[in-house]
Amino acid sequence: MKKVILLISAIGSVLFYLLFISKSINICDIYCSSAFDYYHRSFLFFPFVLLFSLITYFAPDRVFASWWKFARIAIPAIFIPVLLINLEVHHNPNGDWQDIFDVQILMLLYSIFTIGSAWQIWKGWRSK
Repeated sequence: MKKVILLISAIGSVLFYLLFISKSINICDIYCSSAFDYYHRSFLFFPFVLLFSLITYFAPDRVFASWWKFARIAIPAIFIPVLLINLEVHHNPNGDWQDIFDVQILMLLYSIFTIGSAWQIWKGWRSK
């Protein structure tokens, strides 16, 4: 299971990097649809998963088991709202006031995953 999680998070991180690079050098203007702008930001979550899966990959199995208990629930629970926020499905076409909270909500979701993962890894190291 360690290898599968590491592989999926590595593929997602590489996709994020490639999408970020193609966006920054304007290659995307040629072949991307307008919806591309919304999807590529959602892949930012994969480097976070990659970081913690790398940490637990080289750690003892009890550390991975402790982190995975949290991550198997947290990854979908955080990725789905991140995807919905980045797709802007909650926005009013007139540009309402809730648009200004997107960055803060994304930072909160990423912080929850980071702090929760760090806490579970620490608990895994302390358990015997």
